[in-house]
Amino acid sequence: MPLHSTSSIFLPRIANGQTIGVMAPSSAIVPERFEAGLSILKQRGFHVVIHPQTYLGVETGSQLCGSPAQKAAAFMELWTDPKIDVIMAAGGGNFSSQFLHLLDFDKIASSPKTVSGYSDTTALLSALYTKTRIGGFFGPTIQNLSHNGHLDQVFALYAAADSIRIPLTGAKIITSARQCPPAPVFAATLSVLLSLAGTPYFPDLSGHILILEDIGDELSRIDRALWQLGQIVPFSALAGLIFGQFLNMTDTGRPLGFDWDGIIRKHTHELNCPILTNAPIGHGRDLFPVPLGRFASIDFGLDSRTPDLIFEGISYKPTTL
Repeated sequence: MPLHSTSSIFLPRIANGQTIGVMAPSSAIVPERFEAGLSILKQRGFHVVIHPQTYLGVETGSQLCGSPAQKAAAFMELWTDPKIDVIMAAGGGNFSSQFLHLLDFDKIASSPKTVSGYSDTTALLSALYTKTRIGGFFGPTIQNLSHNGHLDQVFALYAAADSIRIPLTGAKIITSARQCPPAPVFAATLSVLLSLAGTPYFPDLSGHILILEDIGDELSRIDRALWQLGQIVPFSALAGLIFGQFLNMTDTGRPLGFDWDGIIRKHTHELNCPILTNAPIGHGRDLFPVPLGRFASIDFGLDSRTPDLIFEGISYKPTTL
């Protein structure tokens, strides 16, 4: 089990030759995209086990993909199968938070595994992080793989145990702070993370470098969401704040009065930690897997215009939580 020397977080890794179990924690799959993703995994040397729940609802054309009980059962069956090393979400959408209360977190904690997913899978990743101290990957789902423009880098990052560098190409630095000592990293889709507010599954993010991204929302709702998040997790308690891609934002009706940059500055102008925007993490083609709980620092480069997120090396060896 991989553990950071100064943390009790189980740290994720996905290496060539491992067996990946697949289920659909969120919406029903889109068969063409799903099959394309499976082909990529098999071509790269992974063994794949697909739980039957994954195919529920495909014929209906709706998002429904089984009941919460069916999803919880599928997840636990994959988790307790000793032949399966990793669980990868089939796709995103909706509903992944609605089976969390049915999971056996004691059993999950007793045999940690790696989980990969993003967007709606934020809810499942957050619950694992909070209830069992298992850090997954905020990274591709099966359906997302065929749309990712950096697959070689994605799989290199999945497998890396040595120090790894995620290039934040295109990111904009909006703070004068340039010091970011190593801190655990957590990444999330903003709207899904906030849906966990008031539940036992919302993580303690104090002292973390927090990465946020989202898609398809009103500027007014993003503004409100950042205010709410700042009440739950005071931004002043963060080691760093990275805004990934916020895609397809709209400002319908009477103008809000702030553009996206204005909203960010409104909520961060008093902070002393490093703040970046437009990092290549999100719903577009630039989704690099982020290992949750792994310690990292932000390297601003010699010209302070090309930041990278540098993760510390970790040791993988059998141990117990």
